[in-house]
Amino acid sequence: VHAALVSLPCWELFARQDAAYRDQVLGQAPRIGIEAASAFGWERWLGPGGAFIGMEDFGETAPASELYRRLGITAERICDTAMRLIGETGRDFPSPSGQKAESGRAQPRPTARKG
Repeated sequence: VHAALVSLPCWELFARQDAAYRDQVLGQAPRIGIEAASAFGWERWLGPGGAFIGMEDFGETAPASELYRRLGITAERICDTAMRLIGETGRDFPSPSGQKAESGRAQPRPTARKG
């Protein structure tokens, strides 16, 4: 599976970029938002076929590794969710970079522009 990791530390800055740039960064494949916080606001970037993995409620206290496990923020859940979303589309998606990826190696992606 070709995948791209996109970090959105500032949604407001990303939103100010032109649509073509945002589409280039996010691509057309299914999207998963992963955050140890609320899903609030993620729908804008995930789109109708996306999924969110993170907090559904508040007030839990424990070491981070235990909370991540309880909240389902695990590599296994991320992988299972990605495979489910890919299967639901019934489509093939190009590599995020548009290039053939070497097995086990991440491909570079554009990063958010300043401004």
